[in-house]
Amino acid sequence: MLIRSLFLVGVLALPAAAYPDQLAPEGWASERNGAMTEYTSPSGRERVVIRQITSETDPLKTARAIASGSDVDPDTCQRQSGVAMAACAGSLRLSGGELLIRVYVAETGQNLTGLIHMGLSTEAGLTGRMNTSGARLKALASDTAAPTQSPPAPAPLPPNTTAGPSADLERVVFDLSYSYGVGGAVYPKYAPLYLFKDGGACRCADLAPGDVELAQLRRTRPEDVGTWTRAGADYAVTYADGERDTLDASIGPPALIPNGRLAGRFGSIGGGGKTALGGNTIVIASKDYEFRPDGTFYQESFGGGGNSFVYAGASRSTLGRWRLDGATLSLTYPDGTRLRTSVYWSAKGDLVNGVPDAIWIGGKAYTLED
Repeated sequence: MLIRSLFLVGVLALPAAAYPDQLAPEGWASERNGAMTEYTSPSGRERVVIRQITSETDPLKTARAIASGSDVDPDTCQRQSGVAMAACAGSLRLSGGELLIRVYVAETGQNLTGLIHMGLSTEAGLTGRMNTSGARLKALASDTAAPTQSPPAPAPLPPNTTAGPSADLERVVFDLSYSYGVGGAVYPKYAPLYLFKDGGACRCADLAPGDVELAQLRRTRPEDVGTWTRAGADYAVTYADGERDTLDASIGPPALIPNGRLAGRFGSIGGGGKTALGGNTIVIASKDYEFRPDGTFYQESFGGGGNSFVYAGASRSTLGRWRLDGATLSLTYPDGTRLRTSVYWSAKGDLVNGVPDAIWIGGKAYTLED
């Protein structure tokens, strides 16, 4: 039986007659839903969606935004050598199997072109077809060796930013970006960003502030590391690829959990789909943390979605121990695995019985649940 199951198709909306014909899979059925076009394989268990994106200019930043709302880890997104293109890869566990997801974004002419290729892992030849989709888009991508306009040169790195953990924070500020939520809607997203006294900066709140090693991150995550300067009351950050952001230090600002009171149940929800574009496909990914006063925590994750034909989902849960030390949250799991990450709240947020109504764990926002 052919199953139309979970496909993440709503994050890309395609203007009619605006995509390159070279990207269309041969022999696949196509469907236009308003501004969107998607291709479905003969088996019905594999899809490709393509669009031109006129509102963004950076392939990596756009790919990371799409990935973060598509249950794909944004940290898997990497720039492709020689061309203005980025690619990400991930998977989603379902009750009926595993969905593999690839996200590709490339500069093609004056705009960016985005492509999502997804399919059930049991499909024969799936990986090869995904690679073909990426290769076709790469063939259309602009050559980074001859950009139409050179980006501003990044500020020189100050000395002493390469030796060991950068424990001395100058300030933590909120960085604004955009992501795609459930149904395909675009929403603003704030995440803590570290500014160090030695002039280094990084989008790495998934790490505890005392565990950051800028030298290592420059090798493994160069797009997340830069330098900062004061810009009046704000901070200007320049990244290694020339990207520049001006951050308003008054937003939030990120602060330590008041009195260390983290007890409560906090949840986040994300995903994709095309309901915001008039379709009927939706993807949901959620995670809950319940921090208990006795030092134990309960963690539950859920991923699922579907359309008017099928809904599928899968969940998992675990119990461990938690400890809070300033902005460092330590989580110890039953198998002995220990995770150190950051946790903040907004100093302008509200407290419910002394507990913050919203917090950021590992750079992601979670809200207090009843």
